[in-house]
Amino acid sequence: MGRLKKQFQYIIASYKTKRFAGIMNYALRVLDAFFLPAVTMAKPIKLQTETIEGICNIDCGMCRANESPKKDEMKFEQFKIILDKLPYCLELKLTGCGETMLVKDLLKMIAYAKNKGIHVSFYTNGILLDREKSDAFIGVGLDEITFSLNAATAQTYLSIMSAAAFEKVTGNIRSLMELKRLRWARRPLVRLSFVAMKKNIHELPLFIELAADLGVHAVIVQALSLTRSARGMEHETLFHDPLLRDGHIRQAKKIAHRKGILLSYPSFRNKQMNYLNMCQEPWTKMQISIQGDVTPCCRVNTGFGNIFNDDIDAIWNGHTYRAFRKMVKNNRLPCEYCYALAKQLGLEKN
Repeated sequence: MGRLKKQFQYIIASYKTKRFAGIMNYALRVLDAFFLPAVTMAKPIKLQTETIEGICNIDCGMCRANESPKKDEMKFEQFKIILDKLPYCLELKLTGCGETMLVKDLLKMIAYAKNKGIHVSFYTNGILLDREKSDAFIGVGLDEITFSLNAATAQTYLSIMSAAAFEKVTGNIRSLMELKRLRWARRPLVRLSFVAMKKNIHELPLFIELAADLGVHAVIVQALSLTRSARGMEHETLFHDPLLRDGHIRQAKKIAHRKGILLSYPSFRNKQMNYLNMCQEPWTKMQISIQGDVTPCCRVNTGFGNIFNDDIDAIWNGHTYRAFRKMVKNNRLPCEYCYALAKQLGLEKN
């Protein structure tokens, strides 16, 4: 039911953004999903832009954005060029290696995308959220905000996030939810993110209880992704520890069902990639860095072109994209440290 609802929302959004041309592009996207061609018929419908790099207000062990030698943020003028080159974009994630709410032009970016009828979301640690910003996000029409909380207690939060801010963040979330009620606002939808590891998996059931208490609608459990920035945390991964993880996940599922919380989590099990669980990002999405470098997602380090210098169609169906799609379709896992494929397969690619 959830997938059908999402597809219907995409069709409506396609019509709103480009009328008949938008509907046709989405119809071609459906064909692409079935045939998985090296050369796509549809234009990209998803965009993830790196809005900040190497700048954050905390120092999480599984991220370590502050250790990046590059320090930069996207300007509105850059963002506008990118979005104008992707006229069929339906879904936009504003993200980066750092804290999204530190981006000075964030509200302008959201407003510009919303004026194009695009679904806009971003992740945040929530520390910088206050009543004024909450009111602004509601007013500008932000669709979704996800808080990287990762713990149900202040002590565990501190051990993961390296900041004594658990009460502040949960208080900010409560304030946002209260403001939504006062404004009779349906958006933004609010989600909590939980990166599952050995040091916090025992709190997952309590985390669901916390989500219900805060009034949020969904919890996203993510496997610890052993990216380059998280190296040294291999001992925290749960992929090979079913005795530790599975009982807590079962309990969390029961609580989520009882509380009406949408819960998503990786399978943690080894299964063959097939057409039913194939990673679709090479056929739907562009990830674009502050410098304009294009990749299919955040786990691929090789540039496929540059949106500021190259023709968008030459990038989207160029040699590198075509070769990459063939590799994913043939289950050869070209993605370095890929979380999306690891989630589909139930394993981490070391």
